[in-house]
Amino acid sequence: MPDEEEVQPAPLVCPQCDHEFEYVDGQQHYTCGNCGRSIGNLAAQFAYSRGYDAFFAGQRIYLAIPPNRRTRISHADQIRDSTKLFIESYSAIQEAFQSYLANSQREKAIEMMASISRLFMQNGFVSPLESNYWSTLMYEQVNQKELDELTHKLAQSPAGLSNILARFSWHLRKRQLESALVKVSRRIELLEQNIAFVTPPHIRKWPSAKIGPNHA
Repeated sequence: MPDEEEVQPAPLVCPQCDHEFEYVDGQQHYTCGNCGRSIGNLAAQFAYSRGYDAFFAGQRIYLAIPPNRRTRISHADQIRDSTKLFIESYSAIQEAFQSYLANSQREKAIEMMASISRLFMQNGFVSPLESNYWSTLMYEQVNQKELDELTHKLAQSPAGLSNILARFSWHLRKRQLESALVKVSRRIELLEQNIAFVTPPHIRKWPSAKIGPNHA
């Protein structure tokens, strides 16, 4: 995670093309200057921004406490402050996921939710099932990124004797990742069924064509 000096306020981002945009106070709608699509999820953008800022504020407080002192009364105020910020972040990101986020935001939001849910499970704030859900999404995300990188590498690397061993290794790993992702996708679907969301969140990656202007 970024250090304190590196953390910047979360930008507002077009969910269609990941292009950052500036917001004018009081504005209700925005048309992306990059792709020309109408952005109708400003409320989700603000929720994500709140969640992002609260997460890193809470993390700075929490990480400033030595691990072996986090249960001591002397640090109770810091723990309470960090917990309050993590709760704010968790709630805001859940709200943001009621709409489609840009892929860059979705990936960061999953990272934050996985981190917070692990901490919350230890303190009994969320169930192991819910924490497992976010951790599994994080696992899927990491493996999907590796698969995307391998696919790109295979497409760019010329076939030939000089790199036949490397390409064989990449193909083997690609098949392993593809198999693992099929299994983890089924696991996520099962977890979602068991959690029984009242309003299912838009967490999984969707192609822009499926989002459409009414969901942006």
